[in-house]
Amino acid sequence: MARIVVLLLAFLASAADASADVWSSRNGVCYEWEGRWILQQTQPGLWTGDIDFAHVGGDCSPGRQEPLTNEVQTVMIGDVFFARRSSASSSCYMHGKVREGGVAGYEMCTGHPDAYPFAVRFSQ
Repeated sequence: MARIVVLLLAFLASAADASADVWSSRNGVCYEWEGRWILQQTQPGLWTGDIDFAHVGGDCSPGRQEPLTNEVQTVMIGDVFFARRSSASSSCYMHGKVREGGVAGYEMCTGHPDAYPFAVRFSQ
């Protein structure tokens, strides 16, 4: 019985350690995509999860509110940020500099020759 209690407490302690981070982002030529990142930190400096995107529009494009979700893996080493987001139809690679409260950088997506800016704000 004591062994069961110890195993149960160990399981609950490990579950309590897992916490979700929620970040927000803007992506695209004129930051016309808005993202909500729902992440789990799996190791120090490493997060995995999903980004829920909405096309909200901007100076270069009217909003269409077409939602989509991408899987994402993120690594931060010092002030360097790398991420790979992917869906069934494409993959994008993000690189940026960590600044107070977030990241600013560029991403390259398969099938597109240009780099697009992105900005991420970490959860407060």
